[in-house]
Amino acid sequence: MINLKTIFFLIISLIYIELFNFKYAEASNDIPNDFCITQEELKLFNLINNYRKKIDLPEIPLSKSLSYVAKLHINDLYNNKPDTNICNFHSWSDKGKWSACCFSKENIEQSCMWDKPKELTSYEGKGYEITFWESVDATAETAFKLWISNNASNSMILNSDKWEKYNWNAIGVGIYKAYSVVWFGEETDKENEIKVCGTKIVITNKTAQQTNNENNTISSKTGRYYLIFGSFTSSEEANKQIEKYKSKGFTNVKLVIKDKKHRVSLSDHSSLKKAKEAKAKLDAAYKDVWIMEY
Repeated sequence: MINLKTIFFLIISLIYIELFNFKYAEASNDIPNDFCITQEELKLFNLINNYRKKIDLPEIPLSKSLSYVAKLHINDLYNNKPDTNICNFHSWSDKGKWSACCFSKENIEQSCMWDKPKELTSYEGKGYEITFWESVDATAETAFKLWISNNASNSMILNSDKWEKYNWNAIGVGIYKAYSVVWFGEETDKENEIKVCGTKIVITNKTAQQTNNENNTISSKTGRYYLIFGSFTSSEEANKQIEKYKSKGFTNVKLVIKDKKHRVSLSDHSSLKKAKEAKAKLDAAYKDVWIMEY
């Protein structure tokens, strides 16, 4: 439990990331060869993925690009303090080679945040961030415990509620001084490897992506509730439909194999109540969707 004397701010929104104790006075689309994440940041990455695994959600591949942006942002927040009474923690100063950004509730031009990964790395997608700050040095466990206790950040981590249609294929982590940030993205990072500082550990997102793909096929009980829209005798037929629904914006489509039937699930949920709520939000074209617990 966090001490009451600890001061913190929790912020959620769409944006990209920054770096810390490297000589990164200038940012560019080329990530430095000596870039690495700390062991504490690796711990944060594992805490999040282990939490997702408990409810059978796929592992999110670690992203070198998003972690680099996370570290850049933390460095800017700590050294240049772009957050003011008007601008929140998603803001960026004018002290680096990036476009300055004052982000507030009144700011309707949010691309200055959303496009930071494109601006600073070769990553092609948008970024979605949760942030943490307290009066003492942040740790992976402290930030993680706060995030999962907060509905807004917890739903982003678990792809629930308004994040249900998003499919995370990249995650970046950053911890420095009193700050901790995590970035989520739907696009796969083209950067395949990321080093862990002070060790010989090299993490590849290829392995995690393979796990991700495997988890898109459900062949044993998970205890989750699936919105089924189509049943087929072969996986080939089902996969054709899966690609069709993905193109229509269903990013969490899965193949559910049960009783020799190949069923297409538009989304899956941790409770019957949430499944019913999701079904009610579907367009009339999907009125024949039925809920299957498996």
